[in-house]
Amino acid sequence: MLPNGMLLKGCHTTMNNDLEIDLANDFSEVRGFGQPITKHAASEMIDNYAKDINAANKFVEKLEDVLSGADLLNDEGFGIIKTLIDPAFQTVSGVFGKEIIMQILAQRNCEGIRYIVGKANGKSTIILVGVSEDDEEAPRQNDDGELIAPSRAIVNDALDVDAGSLAGGAVKINYVIGEVHRASLTLDAVNTWPRMIDKPSDLLLASY
Repeated sequence: MLPNGMLLKGCHTTMNNDLEIDLANDFSEVRGFGQPITKHAASEMIDNYAKDINAANKFVEKLEDVLSGADLLNDEGFGIIKTLIDPAFQTVSGVFGKEIIMQILAQRNCEGIRYIVGKANGKSTIILVGVSEDDEEAPRQNDDGELIAPSRAIVNDALDVDAGSLAGGAVKINYVIGEVHRASLTLDAVNTWPRMIDKPSDLLLASY
């Protein structure tokens, strides 16, 4: 069993010894984060999330009927909750081309990619940013109580400078951020997909 949970089987081609591959330790190295999963596991995760969002949205719709005319429906907080649960808000899939991923990973000291959930144009979105290992911070515990190595986002405020106001009209940018904005699908789009699908994962793990 390797530090990242992978179990490898194999042997040395000449010595016939057990094959040993030195991979990163998740507790101390950011580059070891993540683990492979099977298609079955991925499908289950996708469908469970879609099922919960659809059920929650139906509950909110029922709640609106029950509270019809109540001041609570006009509360800003209720409107936000309704939006967050709406399948039309839920961006559940998107494509990052290899060029943006390679640009992120090619940054100096980049050891991995952090994904961050955001909101743009009335829908949720995923932002990718490169990270380096942060030796100044102590390891933190994840939700399962495991100690994991801290990571620091590779960012530089130079991107926020108006290039047109600088001599030569150019500015050096030393980081890359990618955002899902093309080839993305909301859960609402998946639910109304023109081709017959039994589960969201049937589409999201196939061709679209």
